[in-house]
Amino acid sequence: MASLDIALSYIDRGWNPVPVGYRSKKPIGDAWQRHRITRENAHSQFNGADQNIGIQMGPASNGLTDGDMDMLEARAIAPYFMPRTNSKFGRRSARWSHYLYYSDLASGFPIGTIAFKDPTTKEMILELRIGGGDKGAQTVGPGSAHEETGEPIAWEEDGEPTLITGEELLRCAKTVASLALLARHWPKPGSRNRHHTALRLGGFLARVAGTRRRSA
Repeated sequence: MASLDIALSYIDRGWNPVPVGYRSKKPIGDAWQRHRITRENAHSQFNGADQNIGIQMGPASNGLTDGDMDMLEARAIAPYFMPRTNSKFGRRSARWSHYLYYSDLASGFPIGTIAFKDPTTKEMILELRIGGGDKGAQTVGPGSAHEETGEPIAWEEDGEPTLITGEELLRCAKTVASLALLARHWPKPGSRNRHHTALRLGGFLARVAGTRRRSA
């Protein structure tokens, strides 16, 4: 499908498309987060040349929010703990890596993204792209080519994003990030630390459960 047709389909869904360089993540032009592309002016931004197509997050797209599962462990865990949604996409080497929702997170956080990183390696575990404040946040969407691999970015499920409170979405993202971090650093089989790590984690979870029962 031509980039203009894809951009128009995004507009029809209430999403603001963003012109992005081919095999790039960088939007074309300055102050892109303030530009609104409509059916009337889309042809001037998407003229048939090879290019990627971003989707702006936040108020410009009716509260659209992207849960971007960067780490392999996060992608494995997300189906079990992220809220259900019928709008997901990815690429061949990172399938099911983006979960789309409608949320109010942008109204509570005047930042573009909420990032969860490995405190040791600084590797990104996952991020919620919310488009809060005037910072802007966009995700390169289906119909584009991945910056490094050139793989097509494609829909896994091309349905409607789930409407969810920002509080619930943030809670679920924190759970996925915590479990992904544990999975990444869990001692390997045969390690003498494996048993001690399990005991410490079990003790911590037991204390948390006890605290919740007392406060209930």
